[in-house]
Amino acid sequence: MNRDFNEAVERYYESRSQGKNDTTYVKYFNKCFGNKPVNQLSKENLADARSGIKKSPGTVNRYINFLRAVLNYCYEELGWLDTKPIIKRVKEPARRVKFLTVEQCAELHKALPEHLKNVFAFSLVTGVRMSNCLNLKWEDVKDGWVAIHADETKNGKSLSVPLNKEAQNLLDNIEKNGSYVFTYAGRKLSRTSNTGWYRALKKCGLEGFRWHDIRHTWATHHVQNGTPLHTLQHLGGWSDFNIVNRYAHLSKDYLSEACENTISLIS
Repeated sequence: MNRDFNEAVERYYESRSQGKNDTTYVKYFNKCFGNKPVNQLSKENLADARSGIKKSPGTVNRYINFLRAVLNYCYEELGWLDTKPIIKRVKEPARRVKFLTVEQCAELHKALPEHLKNVFAFSLVTGVRMSNCLNLKWEDVKDGWVAIHADETKNGKSLSVPLNKEAQNLLDNIEKNGSYVFTYAGRKLSRTSNTGWYRALKKCGLEGFRWHDIRHTWATHHVQNGTPLHTLQHLGGWSDFNIVNRYAHLSKDYLSEACENTISLIS
């Protein structure tokens, strides 16, 4: 029996949670493949689908990662494909990781309006993404951990974030005003990249920084202070190690320390 892409997606989600951007990916690939059976998708069909994604290289690769995952599931789990599909990712330009120094963090925190101070500090010490901070509810904070649900993560997998002493102390000092942790004027905080954020950046001479660079700052300082990359991957909830590996060059010591591990072989 020939199975089309839409049915493949349905079976794929029987054992996986849906990521927040997956609906967009499904809609696009359904348009590309129509009702064509997945076992009849040619290399040309896959290449045409890839070339039709008129987005940035990083976004194109996220589409491709989703398509790969579905078709690999058809091959490995369902047996609908005789061979493993090969879909090449596009080359992404190298990006310089932008991060704040300790001094810049303190200066920016001081310059921010009061309603952004707590969420900025929480992001800085936990690495939690902006959307996850804004959607964080008190019921998701328990026993020194924060639970981020699968439908709120990029990879569709739930994430448990440990709270260090600073993060726990920050939460302990926030007045509970409703179900959401971060609020403004009694309501859920809806945005962080707003006028207050940009004014604070300008005041500190940090124009050009994005809110997401707080997460880069968190990851950078982890690596610079000796956190292993695989540990960082779990802390940050990244599914792709290549994303974490872009921080590797920021550590001065991790390779030199690791190379010492073989000296006992000739002792």
